[in-house]
Amino acid sequence: MFGRGAETGDQGEGEAGSEVSTKDAHPTGAEIQQVPTVGGSVEGGCLCGAQRFTIRMNDKEPIHPPTYCCCRMCQKCLGAPAGLYMCVDRENFTLTSTAEVKTCETWHTTCRNVRMFCSKCSAHFAFESPKDLPGMVTVAVCCFDFPDSYPPVEGVFCSTKSQWFDLGGVTGYDVWSPGLTKVFEDYAEKIKHAEETASQQSTRDD
Repeated sequence: MFGRGAETGDQGEGEAGSEVSTKDAHPTGAEIQQVPTVGGSVEGGCLCGAQRFTIRMNDKEPIHPPTYCCCRMCQKCLGAPAGLYMCVDRENFTLTSTAEVKTCETWHTTCRNVRMFCSKCSAHFAFESPKDLPGMVTVAVCCFDFPDSYPPVEGVFCSTKSQWFDLGGVTGYDVWSPGLTKVFEDYAEKIKHAEETASQQSTRDD
């Protein structure tokens, strides 16, 4: 999910999918983003408690609000019909425990997602996509201490959603949502700018 590493079946990559359901049973993304207190933090952890993390909230967090991902990769990783994730800036995500973190690389085409697991209970609580979305961490919302404050605003990769799984009224998209597509575009531009700046600095140093 999110790192363009989702298993898409016959779906293409990089395009926002069509809506598959539209109801107004949940708050909007703007309303949800008002839940965290700016300057406060969100805390969470794994099943056994060996892994703990803190997300420092500011006026730019979350980068993208909670979203269901129904891709086959998330289904197999979690043993569930979908994962519920929230994208945050890496600088605002801190592991506060000293327990070992196990990682697993999952691949799709040329993308690498690095998923994080607790070394004791094996709970999956976050992942990064160093190539596609450097500087961003995608965190499992249900690992938050108070997940009820962060309901989903949409679903992605609903083309592989189990027929018996109900999104609960949020809008679902076959592949990427317009919001996540915008996140990808913004980060691609950010990476390009950083690379150009580094190249110019290197030239000056030479």
